Amino acid sequence: MCQVEECCWVVYASRDHEDTCWQIKTFYDDHTCPRENSNRAANRAWLASKLVKKVRKYPNFKQCEAATYFRSKCDLILHRNSLARALADARNIVYRDEKTNPGSTVKIGVTPLPDGQVMFDKIYICLSGCKNGFKAGCRPLIGLDGAFLKTQIGGQILSAVAQDANHHIYVVAWAIVNIENKENWKWFLELLHEDLGDYKANGWCFISDMQKGLISAVEEVMPQVHHRFCVWHLWRNFNKQWKDLELRRLLWDAARSTTFQDFIGNMDKIKRVSEEAWTYLNKWPRHSWTKSQFSHRPKLDNICNNACEVFNARIKEARSKPIITLLEEVRMFVMRSIAKNKIKLNNHIGKLPPVIQSRLEKVRKESKNWVPIWTGDEAYEKFEVHGQPTNMVVDLGKRLCTCQLWMLTGIPCVHACAALARVNKRPEDFCHPLKRADELAAALAAAAAAVAASKDKVAATGSTPAPEASNSTNPATSAADIPPPVSGPQAEEVELSQPSYGRTQDEAPPPPATRPPMLPTKWKTTPQPVTTSVDPMQGASAATSSRLARFMKMVPTPQFKAPRKKNP
Repeated sequence: MCQVEECCWVVYASRDHEDTCWQIKTFYDDHTCPRENSNRAANRAWLASKLVKKVRKYPNFKQCEAATYFRSKCDLILHRNSLARALADARNIVYRDEKTNPGSTVKIGVTPLPDGQVMFDKIYICLSGCKNGFKAGCRPLIGLDGAFLKTQIGGQILSAVAQDANHHIYVVAWAIVNIENKENWKWFLELLHEDLGDYKANGWCFISDMQKGLISAVEEVMPQVHHRFCVWHLWRNFNKQWKDLELRRLLWDAARSTTFQDFIGNMDKIKRVSEEAWTYLNKWPRHSWTKSQFSHRPKLDNICNNACEVFNARIKEARSKPIITLLEEVRMFVMRSIAKNKIKLNNHIGKLPPVIQSRLEKVRKESKNWVPIWTGDEAYEKFEVHGQPTNMVVDLGKRLCTCQLWMLTGIPCVHACAALARVNKRPEDFCHPLKRADELAAALAAAAAAVAASKDKVAATGSTPAPEASNSTNPATSAADIPPPVSGPQAEEVELSQPSYGRTQDEAPPPPATRPPMLPTKWKTTPQPVTTSVDPMQGASAATSSRLARFMKMVPTPQFKAPRKKNP
């Protein structure tokens, strides 16, 4: 009922006969009382929660517009002070007045115009949490790729994506450029090299498609770096000239070969089928597309750039949105993926991550088909493992196997698992540190809190100061006022990176949540069935009873000897 006694508005509901839901029996929707435009439930927190979406969509959302919005949508007339405080809270949630991610790098390239203004050209973003988490526990193999923006103006998004210890994608950096060419790739790789450190000291490796200008840009920025090619794109280019199914199979067999002998054998088969196809494949560097020549440093035997393909597929819808919205969607995706992986790891028990543990269990089961034979060394570590199709030599002390799969992946192969079973050791203890759960926890802990909404992201607000263009006398305009990307003169860079503060970002993470002890099971006592003795012959005739007695009488078989009775 309405609080006003004179008002006839009323609604009456009661439970139905099954007592499962409520049913409205009486409803009179006609208020005759005077309308009130104030509500005590519309407090500061509620107003801020409603204004967050508006501020995200309209960065310059004003207080008068907020008052009009609540008056039209909610029929509320709010005091200007409460509305101003709620609007300030909403802006703090969206833009974070405090610096939540110190050490991040955000650079904007602008093109000077004749009238003294500047035009947006490109932007590079690498959050501190992402790069610190990558250095803490991710594989040193970085995937590089570009994808088209599905807008009327066009453009490209460049990305650098790695993989953590659980084989999940880990986004390191991304950039928006007007076109994919050697100049933009070189600009992106130079900034990435500055953020991640020296590639020789850290052993960074790269995998990418054969895109425009990317191979030459990698050679100029990081000479003699281990650079793999995606075999899937190599196969697509190969398939344009040779449609033979046998050649396709031999190409993948050659790429998956882990030993040099197998690779040479598959290449000889290709040469016998088509010498032109063999010449085409032989012109590519062997260390870029076959496992037999890969570097053992990344502990990852990927021959396809699937990590970048997954990232591009996840932001497929966001690529059709404006640049600011696209950058916010990418940041939210990175934050959600890291938080989700961290929750999965907290609920997992074991030395290895879940994906690595399942793969190792599969390899351990297959190792039963191999027979290890000790070679006679004093340390009892060298074995010759016999099986099909060939024999292998395993050295447990140096963690080597002639199949090279142990060195490529960091996980004991079937031959190593067979030898470890012979010496009664656990394969989990012989996995590389990059495959362990503690390395994954370190990577996620370094990035989980730091990827939250940061002031480094490019957003146009009144509280965010406009950056100044380097080597230019004209200040840079806000991101909302920057015109769309166009081709023009050489772009200048605007430095938006935050300085590193005294307090470190990589503080000790809180202890992971432990599972509560299992409660004792409450056994339900079931009542014992009541047994009653019933005479089956009750009500039967005397003749029936005698026939049943004769039938149940034991008739001894021939040569049957009754048991002797013991004397009392």
